[in-house]
Amino acid sequence: MRKLPSVVGLNSWALRPVWSRYLPKSSGICDGGLGDSHTLPMPETRPPTVVAGAAIFDDRGWLLSARRTLPLHVAGKWEFPGGKVEEGETDLQGLHREIMEELGVEIEVGEQVGADWQLGPNFVLRLWKAQIISGEPQPLEDHDILQWLEPGHWFDVDWLPADLPIVQALVDQLTSQ
Repeated sequence: MRKLPSVVGLNSWALRPVWSRYLPKSSGICDGGLGDSHTLPMPETRPPTVVAGAAIFDDRGWLLSARRTLPLHVAGKWEFPGGKVEEGETDLQGLHREIMEELGVEIEVGEQVGADWQLGPNFVLRLWKAQIISGEPQPLEDHDILQWLEPGHWFDVDWLPADLPIVQALVDQLTSQ
């Protein structure tokens, strides 16, 4: 009688006939590990969805914050205005569209704040400093209140957790000037 090896892997001679019944030949697990065929195919990965946002300042250096109404799990939290960039748009085209939809204003976009800010596994926020060049901001979509925050009071509202490091980065920029 043949003795089984003490460690039996998926490519073990003893289990290969069993596993081969359940796995497709292209899986590479049951082919003996020849060549590169021993690796499993990787799941398709998509790039994260880009959310374009604006840190809107007035001429006094006050920062505009917007309180969310939806979805319910973030209702009542404050954020930078903006939203998802749609297919076929550049980041800045999406930002201008979102600000017009949410606030009813046109903005002039300045420098980007940091690089990509992670908003969970499938989203990144790209944020730019901006100023209003036309219109008076109103909470038209996804927000119920807008509030201007003077320097030194930017943490006076209950920001979304993902926005807190960005607010801190803006404070750090302000204090280093």
